[in-house]
Amino acid sequence: MDNSLAVLVIEDSEDDAFLIARQLRRAGYELTMVRVETAEDMEAALDSRQWDVVIADHSMPRFSGTQALKLIQDRALDLPFIVVSGRIGEDTAVQVMKSGAHDCVMKDCLPRLVPAIERELREAEGRRERRRAEAALHESEARFRSITAKVPGMVFQILRAADGALRFTYASEGAAALCGVPREAIQADGAAFTRLIFPADREDFHRSLDLSALTMRQWNWEGRLRTPRDAIKWTNCRASPKLLDGGEVLWDGLMLNITEARLRETEAQESRELLQELSAYRESAREEERKRIAYDIHEELGQVLTALRLDISYLDMRFGEGRAEFRRKTKSMAQLIDRAVEVVRGVAAELRPGVLDLGLAAAIEWQAQEFETRTGIACLLSFSERDITLDEKRATTLFRILQESLSNVARHADASAVTISLAKKGDWLSLEVADDGRGVDPQRIDRSKSFGLLGIRERTAVLGGKFEMRGSVGNGTVLSVRVPLEPDAE
Repeated sequence: MDNSLAVLVIEDSEDDAFLIARQLRRAGYELTMVRVETAEDMEAALDSRQWDVVIADHSMPRFSGTQALKLIQDRALDLPFIVVSGRIGEDTAVQVMKSGAHDCVMKDCLPRLVPAIERELREAEGRRERRRAEAALHESEARFRSITAKVPGMVFQILRAADGALRFTYASEGAAALCGVPREAIQADGAAFTRLIFPADREDFHRSLDLSALTMRQWNWEGRLRTPRDAIKWTNCRASPKLLDGGEVLWDGLMLNITEARLRETEAQESRELLQELSAYRESAREEERKRIAYDIHEELGQVLTALRLDISYLDMRFGEGRAEFRRKTKSMAQLIDRAVEVVRGVAAELRPGVLDLGLAAAIEWQAQEFETRTGIACLLSFSERDITLDEKRATTLFRILQESLSNVARHADASAVTISLAKKGDWLSLEVADDGRGVDPQRIDRSKSFGLLGIRERTAVLGGKFEMRGSVGNGTVLSVRVPLEPDAE
């Protein structure tokens, strides 16, 4: 413990100064003491070093305790100032204390001096601590204001009373730029802010605030403000709640202007919707073209080939008897025409299977049989019901998705079996294709740039459906598509 003590004594009596020093040394202090008796000497002593306490006689021939106190006050020094006097009346003592002295001790009561000094030293240290804390607080506030002034939005603190009334206990300078209202106006009246909220968004604002207060979870709200100049701005509020005594809730947070981001989001959404419309139109046009080509191939070319086949048969019957070479040639021509007819039927079926007219379940059965015959991969079928009524657009789209899924299995899965499931669940229809092949890395599913998968995603989105692909390495892959049964559900 530091027992050193630096004392400046204003006293014209060496004996009295000696008695003061002896009293302090008896209390265990390592004393540094200087005695002065004029204003000039006191000024010099104050310039020479820092002092812990000043002890002054009240009345001296050339100087006084009152004048010494004035010098201390002029320099704005926070030093314990104690008057030690042999002759001072009660009224004078009161006047000295009112002038700023911390205590008065009579010379015939010097034992009271040490407790008085120790008390005043503690109080002086307390004052210094408060000043340091206030200085640190002011510095922190200045730093906080500097930081919040640079934030592109409004830093705020909002208090909700137990009766639901809102009050901004703090709003940064960014309030003017964001809300078009000075921060002082928002702090003075919470309604000055809530009045700016777009009428259609006010209910959501209060509901989100209530939910945050109830759950003590972060408050996150997006909505529109109409500034005094009729500019509409999208804002995002994020704040952390804290429950106070009496049921009050305090949020500290940040409000940002997200108008440009929302505009970009709206433009992106409109672009996505336009692309989906274009994709839907493209698919519709493509299916119509396929249907037309399939019809032309099947009806026109098929009829021509059939007529040729009949003509070849006629020539064989009319001129082939006894002419082996001629009959060999007509037989070869007939076989070529039969093969061409099969190719025409296959192409027409690929372009637009006529079996779709019998329903989606029948078309899936036909496609599964074709796939199994062509690839040797076993196909297992599962239908929740066979009589599922679908419009042509949905039936065709799901059939194309099935074709692309099976094509992916044949090219990439190295599977031995595929299970195709068609299930009706409420107002939704689910198509699932699961293989037992090499599987897929889950981390790469969403990053896949396969045109086949992109096509399936796009076709599903056009119908307002949901696409999912899951699997793991070595355990096969499952591709699932859910679409609404009715066009109104898109």
